[in-house]
Amino acid sequence: MSVVRSTAFAVAGGLAAALLFVSLAKGNAGGVMLMSMTPLPLFLAGLSFGIVPAAIASMVGTVVILAADTLYGAVFVVEFALPVVIVVALALWRRRGETKWPSAGRLILGLTALAAVVFITSQVSLLGQPGGMEGGMRLAVGALSKELRSQDPQVGEQAEQLLQAAVRWMPGLGAVAWIGLIAVNGVLAQGALAGFGWARRPAPSLANVTVPWWVLAPLLTAIAALVLGPGLVGSEIAFAGSNLTVILAVPFLFQGLGVIHALAARSSKRAWLLAGVYSAVLIFGWPIPLIVALGVIEQWVGLRRRYAATGQEKSDG
Repeated sequence: MSVVRSTAFAVAGGLAAALLFVSLAKGNAGGVMLMSMTPLPLFLAGLSFGIVPAAIASMVGTVVILAADTLYGAVFVVEFALPVVIVVALALWRRRGETKWPSAGRLILGLTALAAVVFITSQVSLLGQPGGMEGGMRLAVGALSKELRSQDPQVGEQAEQLLQAAVRWMPGLGAVAWIGLIAVNGVLAQGALAGFGWARRPAPSLANVTVPWWVLAPLLTAIAALVLGPGLVGSEIAFAGSNLTVILAVPFLFQGLGVIHALAARSSKRAWLLAGVYSAVLIFGWPIPLIVALGVIEQWVGLRRRYAATGQEKSDG
């Protein structure tokens, strides 16, 4: 496709992303839903035409948002524009002579690394405040709870207890939700483009997600900071450890889901099994640590490899 047409598509994608992003100003559920689709047109431009159109679309969206509000423009860049460009680059870039496309694991690691860097940068920038990031969040929760107590004392007290207990994990959980949002939009864009025959690459397989061994090292370091607690490593390091544990567990969550997909692929009830797993994750949440543990076990045991070998032996027999 010509440069003019790809550039026009990229500009249209950037304008569409900006329009979706500003829909958050409506302040209702519909606005939030539209805002969550902000990365979609950026991905459509990048995964169909390449890295440069993705950058153009992101730049156009950024300029439009910055013209309206500087703070919103910064949020747009950090949460949507930059991540989409990074993911598209990771998804499409291959070394000279390579025939295989980058794996899904590479894309997940890129998003995880970006989330960890943003969290660490944010925490370091807030070290000068009393209590750092955690202290600032607890003050904000206290102010919100005070407002709620003025309307309903019982509801305000219950909300404060719940939110104060969740503060230690909030940035990490928010980062995981953000990674999921970016990933879902990327999958939707890839699926739509593949349906029209416009995708530059085949969709990466979740069943084949693999995580390098070295990813265990930062995860174990974060867990150590979390377990040692404020008494030994300091409250700010413990706070970082708890949230980085949540963020750095994401690659193993996807690897665990990859194991489930690989095992379910051999079942005649594959769709029902996967629907049950994802329903339990979305409704209850408690299966998530188990899936992360499955991903870590896969790192050591190689469940998919063993299962594939067993299936091969049965077919040979």
